[in-house]
Amino acid sequence: MQPKLERQLTSNFDEFATYDDEDIEEADEEKPKSGMKDAGSPGLPPPRREVGKSPFRFLTGEATDIGGGHENQDKGMLFRCGQDDRVLVMGVFDGHGRELGELAALVARDFMREEIQKPEVIEAIEESPTATLEKLFLDAHNQIKLRFMDQFKKTNWQVTETDEGYLIKEMKQGGRITTVTNVHGGTTATVVIIFGGRRIIVANVGDSTALFGGRDKDGNIIVKELSGEHSPESEEEFVRVRDTQPSAEDSRYPKLRFVYDMFDKYQTPKHQCPKIFEVGQTSSTIKKTGTGYYFKNVRNEWATLVTTPPGARFQDALAFTRSLGDLHLHVYGVSHVPEVNEYDLSELHGSDDKQCSVMFVCTDGVWDNWKFEDIVEKTLEDSLIQKTLEGNDAQQLADKMMMENLKLAKHHFGSQADNMTGILCLVNPESY
Repeated sequence: MQPKLERQLTSNFDEFATYDDEDIEEADEEKPKSGMKDAGSPGLPPPRREVGKSPFRFLTGEATDIGGGHENQDKGMLFRCGQDDRVLVMGVFDGHGRELGELAALVARDFMREEIQKPEVIEAIEESPTATLEKLFLDAHNQIKLRFMDQFKKTNWQVTETDEGYLIKEMKQGGRITTVTNVHGGTTATVVIIFGGRRIIVANVGDSTALFGGRDKDGNIIVKELSGEHSPESEEEFVRVRDTQPSAEDSRYPKLRFVYDMFDKYQTPKHQCPKIFEVGQTSSTIKKTGTGYYFKNVRNEWATLVTTPPGARFQDALAFTRSLGDLHLHVYGVSHVPEVNEYDLSELHGSDDKQCSVMFVCTDGVWDNWKFEDIVEKTLEDSLIQKTLEGNDAQQLADKMMMENLKLAKHHFGSQADNMTGILCLVNPESY
């Protein structure tokens, strides 16, 4: 039997919205929200559609949509900075967690946007990208923790930090503690910085993918993922977590469980879901089991999780291995440290000066609905490109992409469609 395509919740503290399809259809007249009203910071210059001097001209657009949710936990940023506006910055942040997901994304986005605007920070990223971006992500992670603590000060919850570094909240009634739970919430973060129109630096935690797409000399669609993969199906991430947090029962495995997600009538605990990896007698022999239960996207990728072991004080799960926030899971090996990659745009684009290429920075509410080659081919249709170049602006192109995505999301996931946010950057050779 062919596995079903289902919307996967990012964590076990998320929930599906209760809206029905008619609610989404009635709201279509107001969607998508283009330009992301909160993408600009007070006192900062708004994003311009053409940035800097380089062999390429960049036309950008951005759009977001709430999908079937009751709040949009996605946040994005698009701006230029540096001398003569020579630096283009794009980023998306996909929050998760019922109470604090949107706050986590907002704090991370606002903090990074403010920091990257500082001349000394953008210079440090240019000179030492990995060290600087790792510190930036760590600082954003710590800012989220502080804001989480502040969030509960005006409530009846008492929040304290444990020795391990995560937060718990306690409710007291009649002088005694009646409820204890961990403070939950976090966000992905994918930041793309282009220096001088050619040097691309990408830093990310989580599954908000940055993608490059174009055509080869024969006109065939080519794609390249620019961001790192932090899926629980990544063998590299399995080994990373195992090396830092091995299981006391069996050191061939990490404390953190890597499993295929399940929906079943018995509500199987997440740590009892099928293992993703089987390890041989030697720790170097690692085999993927492939025993997934359902697909999370149209590329037929299995829905997977990392989850706390059965003896953990709180049961917790997440759909990727790196994030900002998610403080309890960080005790078991989830990491705030970004994967940093660098590219030369001239090499990605190739020598063809008669073809446009495109970059996307999007949350999984977009990527769940597309095969990568399909979204690139759709965006690079001649009629769309010509109209975009004539208007010297890619906002309409971004809006069209989001409308197409909304239709696909409703078809694939109905009222459970995820928040969706996308930034599009059309790369136009100056000689075009």
